[in-house]
Amino acid sequence: MAPRLALRLLRLAFTAVITGVIVFLGLLVAIRYLLFPSLDEYRGTIAAKLSEAVGQPLTIGAIRGSWNGWNPQVTIADVAIRNRAQPGTPTLLLLPRVDFVVAWTSVLALDVRLKSLAIDRPELAIRRDAEGRFHIAGIEFDPDAHAADPTVAEWLGRQREVVVTDAKVTWIDQLRAAPPLVLERVQFKLEQSPGGLRFGLEGSPPPELASPLDLRGEIVAGSLRDWRAARGSLYLRLDFADVARWRDWVQVLKPVDAGAGALRVWTDFADGMPTRVVADVELTGVQGHVTPKLPQLGLDYLRGRITWSRQSGLRKIGLQDLSFRTQGGKELLPVNLAIVANESPEGRVVGGTMTFDRMEMAPLSELAVHLPLPEQVREDLLALELRGSVTNGQFGWTGAPDEPSSFSGSGAFTHFGITGSQTVPGADSVSGRFTFDDNGGELKLDSRDVRVRLPRVFADTLVLSSATGQVRWSRTPEEVRIVL
Repeated sequence: MAPRLALRLLRLAFTAVITGVIVFLGLLVAIRYLLFPSLDEYRGTIAAKLSEAVGQPLTIGAIRGSWNGWNPQVTIADVAIRNRAQPGTPTLLLLPRVDFVVAWTSVLALDVRLKSLAIDRPELAIRRDAEGRFHIAGIEFDPDAHAADPTVAEWLGRQREVVVTDAKVTWIDQLRAAPPLVLERVQFKLEQSPGGLRFGLEGSPPPELASPLDLRGEIVAGSLRDWRAARGSLYLRLDFADVARWRDWVQVLKPVDAGAGALRVWTDFADGMPTRVVADVELTGVQGHVTPKLPQLGLDYLRGRITWSRQSGLRKIGLQDLSFRTQGGKELLPVNLAIVANESPEGRVVGGTMTFDRMEMAPLSELAVHLPLPEQVREDLLALELRGSVTNGQFGWTGAPDEPSSFSGSGAFTHFGITGSQTVPGADSVSGRFTFDDNGGELKLDSRDVRVRLPRVFADTLVLSSATGQVRWSRTPEEVRIVL
C-alpha cells in the first residue's frame, strides 16, 4: 500500500511540475507574441485609467516591451501629469523614461512585483499648501490623517529596488510662504533590506545655498503606508552651506541670521516625530538669537557636536568638544556639557540640571546678555567679569529657566578672578571649590599668589603667597553679607 501511495504522490508532483512549466512557457509565448506587439495600442486606455486614479490629466508618449533575461521588461516614455485646475502652470510630473523589469514572483503574489524600477530624468513638483496638506504630482496627502491612501506608497515599499537618476525636484512651501527650492541632478535609490527599507538621495541645490547634499535613511519598523507609525533613522550631509539661507525651509534654523560651513546631522524618529538628533557643526561668521527676546549673538567660529533628545517628560541637550570664539576675541576651549530639562504635560520646562567638565568663564561672561539665564545670574556675570576656569560644574533649578523659583550649583575653580565693586571684593588667581544657591553660598579656598582688592578697606591690592580657608555669603533683597 505504501509503495502505491508514494508512486501516486510522485506522479502528482511530476504532473504539477510539467503543468507549471507549460503554464510558464505559455505565459512567455503570450507575452512575447500577443501582449508586447500590441502593447502600444493600449497606451490611451492605460493613460485614461491612470488619469482617473491620480485625479489629474495624464498622457503617455509611448510604451514598448522587451526582455531582460527571462523577465519581461516594459519601457514607458514621456509620461506627463498636468494640473487640471491650472492648465497653464508647469507640469506636475514629467517622466521622460521609465523602465521596469517584472519579477515572476508577481504570479505567486497576485500582485505586480518588480525586479527593478528605473526612472530617468523625471521632473517633480512637491507642494505644501497653506493648510499643511502635501501635493505630490497632483495627488493630495494630509499629514494629519492617520493613514493616507496607501496604494502607491505601499506598492513602492514592496519592490526590491527603485532607482531614479538625474531628476529635478521643486519644493514649494506655501505654509511658510517660502520661495521655491529646486534640487538638480537628483539621484535616488530605494531598496529592500533585511531590516526594512533603505534609501539614499543626492542632489544639487542652488550653488549659493550649498554644495551637493547627501540624504540617507532607513525605515526599520512601520511602513510607507502610515508614516506616523514608522520608526527609523536619517542622515544629512551639507558641505559649504550658507546656513542662514536655509532658514526659509528648515524651521530649526530660524534663529540663525548668518553663518557658513559644514553640517552632519543624524536623526532617529518614531511615531512620525524625531526622538534624537546628533549634529556635527563647523561654522564661521555665526550670528543669531538664542531666543527672540535676547540680543543678537555673534561668533567668529563655532565647531563641535550638538545632541538633542526628547522622551518620557525629559528634554536632553548635549555639547561635545564644543568650542567658539566671540567677536570680542574671547575663546572657549572644547567643552562637554549636558542639560536635562524636566517637562510638564503641556511641554513647558519646569526644572532641570546642567553639568560640564571644564568651562572658561571669560567667554561666558561676555555672552551672558545673549543667553536665557536668570536675570540675577546675568547681572552678576556682567558685573563681576569672571575669569579663569570651572571644572566638574553642576547647576540645577526648579521653575522656568529664565525665572526659577530656586537654583543651586557646585564645582571647582582654577585661577579664578572677578572684578570687584564697592560691595563685592575683587580677586585674581583664586583656586578652590564652591557651592551656591539662591540664598547664598560657600567657597573653600586653596590658592597660591592670590591678589585681592578691598577698596573700602585697603587702598592697594593685597598679594598673598597662599590663601586657604572658607568664605560664606548670604543674599537678601537689601544686602549681600560675606563672612570670612
